[in-house]
Amino acid sequence: MISLLQAEWQKGIRHKALTAFTVWFFPVGFGLILIIVLGLYSNGASNIDSFSSGNLVLDMSGIFTIVSTFPGSFFGWLLPAAYLTMGFAGEYQWNTWKNIVPINKRAGLLTAKLISRTGIIMMGLLLTALIVGVVQIAIHQVNDLPYLGELNSEEITEMVTLFFQFVLVGVLSLLFIGSAAALITVVTRSVFGALLATLMFSNIEPLMPFVLGLFARLFDYPELIKINQYLPNYNLENLLMQFSASSSLVGDLPEVYDTFEISISIWIMLAWIVGLLGLAIWKFNRQDLA
Repeated sequence: MISLLQAEWQKGIRHKALTAFTVWFFPVGFGLILIIVLGLYSNGASNIDSFSSGNLVLDMSGIFTIVSTFPGSFFGWLLPAAYLTMGFAGEYQWNTWKNIVPINKRAGLLTAKLISRTGIIMMGLLLTALIVGVVQIAIHQVNDLPYLGELNSEEITEMVTLFFQFVLVGVLSLLFIGSAAALITVVTRSVFGALLATLMFSNIEPLMPFVLGLFARLFDYPELIKINQYLPNYNLENLLMQFSASSSLVGDLPEVYDTFEISISIWIMLAWIVGLLGLAIWKFNRQDLA
C-alpha cells in the first residue's frame, strides 16, 4: 500500500498544469488577493476588521470552511472536485488502467488515489492557511492593531488544537467529494462525463436542506427535514459549529432537529466516505479494463 501511495503521489504532483490550476491556485490566489486587499485598501481598524475575524486561528482556518460548507463549498469544491475526478478519469482517458492495476490490487489502487490526491490538496490548503496567517499578522502589526497579544502555553495549545480540528473537517470534506468522484468516474468511464457529474453533485448536495425544507412545508411534515442531519453538508457544518462554538447545529427548526455530538457527525461522514468508495471498488472490480 505504501508503494501505491508513493506512486500515486508522484503521479499527482507530476501533472503540473492540472495541479497548478486546481491546487496551487488556493495559496497563490488567496495570498495575492489578501495582500492586495489588506495592503492597498486597508487604512485603520475599521477596514481591516472587514477582512479579519480578529482571531488568528479563525482567519487561518477560513480556507477549510470554504471547502467544507455551503455557500463556500458551492465554489470551494469545484477545483478540488476537478482535481480528484481527473485522478480517476484520466486513467480511462489514456487507457492506462490495464497497465497499472492487477485485479487483486484494484481496491488498493482506488484507495491510494483518493488518499494521495486528498493529501496533495490538503498541502495546498495548509500552505494557504499559513500565508493567510502571516499576512494577517503583518498587516495588524503595520497598523499597530492588537491581534495575538501575550499567549501562554495553554492558550497556544488551544489554538493549535482548534486549527487541527478545522483541518480534520477539511480532510473529511475532501475525502467525501473524492469518494463520490471515484464512484461517478467508475460508472461513467469518461473524463467529460465524470467531471460534469461530479461538479453537479458537489453543488447539488449542499442545496438539499433547501429542497427538504420546501417539501417539508409543502406536505406540512416538518420531520422530513431531519433527513438533512444525515447528509454530509449538515455534519460538516455541525463539526465546525461544535469545534468553534461548542454547540450543535440545529438549523431553523430546533424542535425537529436532534442534537448531534462530534462523534456522531464524524461517524456519519466516515459512513458516507466508506460507502461511496466501497461502491466504486465493487463496480471497479467487475469492469473489463482490457
